Amino acid sequence: MGVNVTDKRITIKELTVRNCTTGIYLKNSNNSLVIENIAIFNDNAILVYDSVNCTFHQNILGNNTERGILVTNSRNFTVSNNRVYGNGISPYAGYGLNVNFSANGLIKQNYAYENDYDGIGLFDSSNCTVVENNVENNRLNGILLSTSPNNLVYHNNLINNTIQAADFDPTNRWDDGVEGNYWSNYGWFDLNHDGIGDTARVISGGNQDNRPLMGSFHSFNSAMGYYVNIISNSTIEDFVFFESNSTLSIHVSNSSATQSFGFCRVCIPKALIVPPYRVTIDNGLTEVLYFNSTVYDNGTHRWIYFTYQHSTHEVDITPEVFTDGLLFY
Repeated sequence: MGVNVTDKRITIKELTVRNCTTGIYLKNSNNSLVIENIAIFNDNAILVYDSVNCTFHQNILGNNTERGILVTNSRNFTVSNNRVYGNGISPYAGYGLNVNFSANGLIKQNYAYENDYDGIGLFDSSNCTVVENNVENNRLNGILLSTSPNNLVYHNNLINNTIQAADFDPTNRWDDGVEGNYWSNYGWFDLNHDGIGDTARVISGGNQDNRPLMGSFHSFNSAMGYYVNIISNSTIEDFVFFESNSTLSIHVSNSSATQSFGFCRVCIPKALIVPPYRVTIDNGLTEVLYFNSTVYDNGTHRWIYFTYQHSTHEVDITPEVFTDGLLFY
């Protein structure tokens, strides 16, 4: 055993644990933090039992024989920004990030890849939100929901998993009412130019994503506390917000050698930049081929969509008119 905790309000931070049966073990450890640790080459990296209000953040959990993270019989937990990879060594079936017999969890912005079984799996767990995770190249399921009702799954990138996702309960939702998830093998069309697939993505087990994304999901902090979300079939090389002239600058490049046209669907907080917006590519030298300035609006955010011939570009999004700190329409 590595670190064994059976007390409350404990913080475990910046440890490296390897070659143990269990790297970090928590039981009855309410209100505890496990952050910025490395747990590699153990049988299990992190096991959590019978705990409430625990957070697991920015841990690196790789090449463990069985599991990366297992949360069981727990509630009100957060698992965020962890890198969980390569778990499961034959003959064991290894999991990346799994939640069993638990409720009311947030699973956000984790990178779960090349695990032997599930990237992210829920069993007999409910009322969890699975959002903004990158789930890639897992050898069985990308995301698995088994006997798990009333969960919300959206803004995840599901890339080249053997089974991208499986869900056997129709009470689970795979979009937030506006956007769903990116599926690398979706294969349908977007004829109305909004970055959302025109046909639902059917999920193994019977559920479906009604608003599948046509490109991968990205979320960027503007450094002012406002997040800008971008869905694109391009590679997003860089993102910068210039407060002095209220400009979002995005550098894009080809995501494949055969790609002809690119798009961006951008969700912009109005508190960051007041609409309407103007899109300029390469200081006006590259044509914006299609621009929809009002794809969606929920009162606090405006969604826009634009396309371009694929190459390496600098895209600037600005207020329609900005002069001496004043906006004009």
